[in-house]
Amino acid sequence: MKRSFTNLILLLACSVIATAATNVAPNSSLVFKSQMHDFGRVGINDGPVSWEFEFVNESDSVVNIIGAMSACGCTIPEYPHEPIAPGQTGKVKVTFKPYGRPAEPFEKTITLRTSGSPSVVKLTVKGESVENVKIWQ
Repeated sequence: MKRSFTNLILLLACSVIATAATNVAPNSSLVFKSQMHDFGRVGINDGPVSWEFEFVNESDSVVNIIGAMSACGCTIPEYPHEPIAPGQTGKVKVTFKPYGRPAEPFEKTITLRTSGSPSVVKLTVKGESVENVKIWQ
């Protein structure tokens, strides 16, 4: 009797762990075509450059982008504020402003917080800020 009770407890524990594991980590929510974009060479005086990161909600539930944060004021994210339904596509626009920046390579990361899994998504833009050369005729 004691042995069957122990086996029953072990069976229940395994069942609870297996159920919890499937509920905690559902399929990925927002799946991006790419999480990195290279602007290449960007003239400091040419003005801002932008890129739109495309995604699809591949989960079975609605996902919200709770916020987007960049580490630098020269990089500005724009994201959908409305709920993203299963199967729905969307875009996160990232704008890099080179004006006043040093002429050097750059790599900027945008951190998205979502209600899905994973709850944090990182998008990166990179390139090289260069001096504009004007040819006078």
